[in-house]
Amino acid sequence: MTLTTIVAAKPLAGALGACAWCLEKDPLHFHPGRTRIARVPDALVLATATRTEKVKLRFRISCEPGETWMAVVDAAGTSRLAKALRPVIAGRKNGGATVEIERTERALVLAGGGQRMSVPACEPMPEDAEAPRAGEATSVAGARDLASRIADAMTFCKPAEYRAIAKGPFVYLAAGDGGLVVPVVVATDGHRLFVDGDARDCADAKFVFQVPGDDWKPAARAMVESFDFVRLVRTVVPQPAEEDGKKAQEKSLWCLVFESADRRVEIAVGEPETSLPHWAGFVPRETANPDLSVACDRDELAAAVKATAGVSSENGAACMFRADPATGLLRIATYTDADGGTAQREIAADIRHAPAGFVHLSGKYVLDALGAVRTDRVRIWQHAAPLDAVRLIEVAGDGATLRPRAMVVMPIRGHDPVESTSADESAQDAAPQAAAL
Repeated sequence: MTLTTIVAAKPLAGALGACAWCLEKDPLHFHPGRTRIARVPDALVLATATRTEKVKLRFRISCEPGETWMAVVDAAGTSRLAKALRPVIAGRKNGGATVEIERTERALVLAGGGQRMSVPACEPMPEDAEAPRAGEATSVAGARDLASRIADAMTFCKPAEYRAIAKGPFVYLAAGDGGLVVPVVVATDGHRLFVDGDARDCADAKFVFQVPGDDWKPAARAMVESFDFVRLVRTVVPQPAEEDGKKAQEKSLWCLVFESADRRVEIAVGEPETSLPHWAGFVPRETANPDLSVACDRDELAAAVKATAGVSSENGAACMFRADPATGLLRIATYTDADGGTAQREIAADIRHAPAGFVHLSGKYVLDALGAVRTDRVRIWQHAAPLDAVRLIEVAGDGATLRPRAMVVMPIRGHDPVESTSADESAQDAAPQAAAL
């Protein structure tokens, strides 16, 4: 018996790609999971989860009414199907492409774009049943941008770091009208800090949860679109009674559930393993007399940092900034080798304050911070050179309102390039002329 379903190629490719990513990035990848595909009367539904059950994905793709069926495809088959669909959706002319799916007795067959691919499929087992997390659910406002706020914060974390504070960002939840709101999202790895929101609002939080990076990564491909709803779900874990008859302390599992018309993503979150500091104390406040205050075009600065760092053979070479008020230029320099060679670029900048020497920063950290800047112009600000924190401040246009956001990067120690003085350069230019006479 053969059952055929026709669906749009683009949403199917996106769903299969996210499912494959989830299975490939599963922390228990040595024990691969599976994807459950169900044909319901008016849609195709794909669902999968990491083997840890900390991430669950569900996609719904509308299609014409038809006969229902179910199939389970293993991790390898899911990845092959995702790769097979890439050329089908490539190019503008294939924007309305469709894929024909056949459910045979032992396989799932995809045909479209002139190609045909078959992968083994079987009937679902009891453990393949799609079971949404049950428990007490509380609505969270700001669903449309919460996923992007967490994604931006993830850049400032190191999931593999042994320190618990660096494994993922912290989401602060405060009481709001009819539910919860997210005033602040914070991420740090100890050398840089990202605060989306006003750090002073952290004190008013009702809940604080950490989103580990190793759980976010499997869900990342499914989080590329806005969501209509976000809920915080609490599930109570039954605990056995203690020997003396006392009731054991109640334990709970928490997760954030993101939902829209075509997908649902569930991510387990945990309470911080350590007490968190008062983040507002780590965000440098703007004062009247900084050592460094330079405004420039964000994209020009990012291009200059990439260009200079790209030619360096020195692992971890610093990206050095030096502003010249006389010329209105910001110099970006990097050591290219151990002998003191440098690569330099200059960009136009509005320079209000500048120290005499260079400010040494990690080029990667600067690029990460610039990637989180939402405005076309950015100000580089430092209160005390050379080792006080450097803050990248968004420069919004007149009348524009943005939620507060702080990107802070700590400088690193280094020695400034040896630069010849103008007198030395004049002497060097005059020497060949004197020899010619």
